[in-house]
Amino acid sequence: MAPAFRAGFVTLLGRPNVGKSTLLNQLLSFKLSIVSPKPQTTRHVIRGVVHGEGYQVVFLDTPGLMRRPMHQLDLRMLQSLQFAAGEADLLLLVVEPKMPGDIEARFMEELRQQEKPVFLVVNKVDTVAKPHLLPVLEEYEKRYPFQELVPISALMGDGVALLLDLVVRRLPEGEALYPPDELTDRSERFLAGEIIREKVYRLYKEEVPHATTVAIETFVEQSSEHGGKDYISAIIYVERDTQRRILIGRGGLALKQVGVEARKDIEEMLGRPVHLEMWVKSASRWRQNPVFLQEMGY
Repeated sequence: MAPAFRAGFVTLLGRPNVGKSTLLNQLLSFKLSIVSPKPQTTRHVIRGVVHGEGYQVVFLDTPGLMRRPMHQLDLRMLQSLQFAAGEADLLLLVVEPKMPGDIEARFMEELRQQEKPVFLVVNKVDTVAKPHLLPVLEEYEKRYPFQELVPISALMGDGVALLLDLVVRRLPEGEALYPPDELTDRSERFLAGEIIREKVYRLYKEEVPHATTVAIETFVEQSSEHGGKDYISAIIYVERDTQRRILIGRGGLALKQVGVEARKDIEEMLGRPVHLEMWVKSASRWRQNPVFLQEMGY
């Protein structure tokens, strides 16, 4: 008899900047989640579907757990993280090759209440010597009964295939959850907005990225008014006029650079040429405004 088909949800958990989004992109062999060196780049739960012979894994990338939520936005991100953990068949706690800190301790305490299988995924092992890694693994083993401890480098791809194999073995038997050609449940419109926000995170410093959100106002495929290119118009919201001026830059040059880099990545994602237009507006204290957050999909 042929092996049974396996399918399920696997949630990635961890502190900000631990490499969850990089891991998801590596598993998919596609850049789905945006990444940057700044913390809290991921704000939404992103589902990525990995299809294989005899299995389908739906990975859920989540916002990083913060020590203390500061805004309504932070609270909504925490709620989405908790929902994604509750939905999972298997949980992956992604950590750096360091001794567990307060955030990891908090995760392990809360995971005890989940009563679900949990893997420890030690990312960024390419940044440390192997003798340094063993005591870290031993300390985590003392603190929590992980089903597997898997050292990886998501950036380099090392250990990712082994991790996927171990994940599949733990999934329940069942039918596929998504069509065989579906990579994510997120729309192209949503992903275009995330790409623009990623460029803001990468190109600006200080408070500007964290005070930024992006709304796609118009998305027209193969617009006749724009020479058959997809037409996308976006509004980048910030909280203060000073941030707006920084984002636009002298003569609009800074915003133009955002547009150049974002358009390139959006075209690569869509496989089609794009005409991208962007505006910057101020929305005072939007991270504390529940109505605005709801409208923006948070």
